[in-house]
Amino acid sequence: MRRSTLPAYGPAGLPLPARETGDYGRSVTERIALFPLGHVLMPGAALPLHIFEPRYQAMIADLLPSTPPAFGVLSIHRGIETSENVAFAAVGTMAEIVNRRPYPDGTSDLLTIGSRRFRVREVLRSGRPYLRAEVEWLPETVGAVTPELVAAARAMFERYVEVLHTLAGESIDITLTTDPVPVSYQLAGLIQLTRQDRQNLLAAPTAAHRLHAELVLMRREITLLQLTRTAPIDPRALWISPAAN
Repeated sequence: MRRSTLPAYGPAGLPLPARETGDYGRSVTERIALFPLGHVLMPGAALPLHIFEPRYQAMIADLLPSTPPAFGVLSIHRGIETSENVAFAAVGTMAEIVNRRPYPDGTSDLLTIGSRRFRVREVLRSGRPYLRAEVEWLPETVGAVTPELVAAARAMFERYVEVLHTLAGESIDITLTTDPVPVSYQLAGLIQLTRQDRQNLLAAPTAAHRLHAELVLMRREITLLQLTRTAPIDPRALWISPAAN
């Protein structure tokens, strides 16, 4: 699989996540198909993928009868997917398939959207050609959020966009919601951050923790942009590919 574009959010026609998204069962743990990536998927973000590897073709075939068909996206921290020293993030996001375009050669293009967060209890390497995992679902807790905190985060993002536009001519055309949980994920996906910073935001226990951290990160990024007078590499210029076999 390959990811080909910058994640998009609600204004592109895709729904933002509610505080509880998806219904994958009520058991303490559940087994899911796992797709490791060099990318952190946020709830509410669109993730276009091109499926070409046979093992992932098999995964999609296994998932299509499900409602909704979905698999877990998990960031790779070290190594490659099949290496002995591979290290995965502890927290990932379900990617629900909302559109699929199959091709005669067995490949396909998918449009997925991030939904429910999970914590990995155990990675399973046998039984199927692709990885699976035993996971527990993480609740979407608001925490100690005030209207002032949400307003401050939205205002800081506007300032961040202004600085980015001044230095690089980039514009981010999106309307931020005022709901604490979805807006915390919108910001986490839109600020140009390191993968580790984004992973930390995904794993934050509450929207309040995430929003406070995003204020700090946006201040840091604004300061760095102003000091260096350069903008970070636009993620849309990059292809994010899974580790090779």
